[in-house]
Amino acid sequence: YSVTVTSGGCNAVAHATISEIQPVLQPICIISVDNTTNPGKNMLVWEKQQTSGISHYKLWKETTQAGVYQVVTTIPYAAMSKWTDPLSNPHQRAWRYKISAVDSCGTESPLSIVHKTIHLTVNLGQGQDINLIWNHYQGFEYYTYYIHRYRPSTGWLVIDSIPGDLNTYTDTPLGGGAVSYFVAAKRDNECWASGTAKDMSGPFSQSLSNIEDNGIIDVGIQTQNTEISGLRIYPNPVKNELIIETNSTTKQEFELLNLIGQSLFTSTIDKKAVIDLKQFSSGIYLVRLYSAKGIILKKIVKE
Repeated sequence: YSVTVTSGGCNAVAHATISEIQPVLQPICIISVDNTTNPGKNMLVWEKQQTSGISHYKLWKETTQAGVYQVVTTIPYAAMSKWTDPLSNPHQRAWRYKISAVDSCGTESPLSIVHKTIHLTVNLGQGQDINLIWNHYQGFEYYTYYIHRYRPSTGWLVIDSIPGDLNTYTDTPLGGGAVSYFVAAKRDNECWASGTAKDMSGPFSQSLSNIEDNGIIDVGIQTQNTEISGLRIYPNPVKNELIIETNSTTKQEFELLNLIGQSLFTSTIDKKAVIDLKQFSSGIYLVRLYSAKGIILKKIVKE
């Protein structure tokens, strides 16, 4: 800027440079796969570092070129500091993200350090062995990976923990059958999202990988060597209403589960039951039926 002062026919000019003040660096707190959605999606959480003067946040995602990022969305300051990437596919690969803050004058902070999700793959080894392989999480310091396993008879369990510099694990589950896994890396400090929306704010303390199974989750055979006479579950895939029919003379309890084993709906069937699925998003679900002899697990696809 320049200021000119004129007095008595004399002029004086002063020059000054005013530096632009950038917003403080806004880090990402954690990125995790939100496995409560179906299918799972990448979820970003950040804690607002500057509490005044910020207009919005820019979320950046790596393109098909390594190290090249583009803005994928903007989030107003007042909104919840949590975002789920609708175009992410955690089952396909790992993804990298950054964030920046923009103030009310349009000045943008530097980009944050990168955070990268955990991508888990599962393959069958020799005999009953199941091999887990994943990439390392990037973005915060951690020392341990936690291996989670799901079986219909047990639900989700932490079956082991291993040093954070390892990224492979072989499990030998007894009895065979359907098994699912995810891997988690835990932060020392919890993350809390904030904003005006009535949404889950936390705490968020673990980065979870995608859920992968051993390829026999939809086996059409009965768990625990049981069966229900005349069992039919149709249509599959289903759009609106799922029908369950049996020839059994006694009532059976059944549940609708998502892929992480959360119960979404519980009821009983007396020869026939109709489940309204219109309010559920597209994806894969599990129907678990209980009889006097054991449990049956079936996979359905909601269109």
